[in-house]
Amino acid sequence: MARTLGATVVRADGTRMPLADLFDRPLEVVAGVANPEAFFGMLREAGLLLARTRPLPDHHAFDEAAEFADRSLTLVCTEKDAVKLWRLRPDAWAVPLELRIDEAFWRSFDRLLDAKLSSAHGPRAH
Repeated sequence: MARTLGATVVRADGTRMPLADLFDRPLEVVAGVANPEAFFGMLREAGLLLARTRPLPDHHAFDEAAEFADRSLTLVCTEKDAVKLWRLRPDAWAVPLELRIDEAFWRSFDRLLDAKLSSAHGPRAH
């Protein structure tokens, strides 16, 4: 399994642009996910300038407008966080995370599932 950054970022109004367009901007990156440092690291490895990082608790509520009032930096977050953050900062750019799962995983998963279904409900017709 591999997690990568999406090639485009999106704002609340649906505006999209290439992730690369953020390279020349100082960024404030917020992440209310289980492992925010992993997200920050992926952005750094991609060449983005993280001027400020703000790790937040997983499932952060984003209900304090004042905590996101500073507009001197371009605000970036995960897609998961954007759902709540966009109410306060629709200008924030959400960076999608893409998950790639090896085809071998799905073959193994299907075999295990078929075995479970066969034992629970009798043989399946193919």
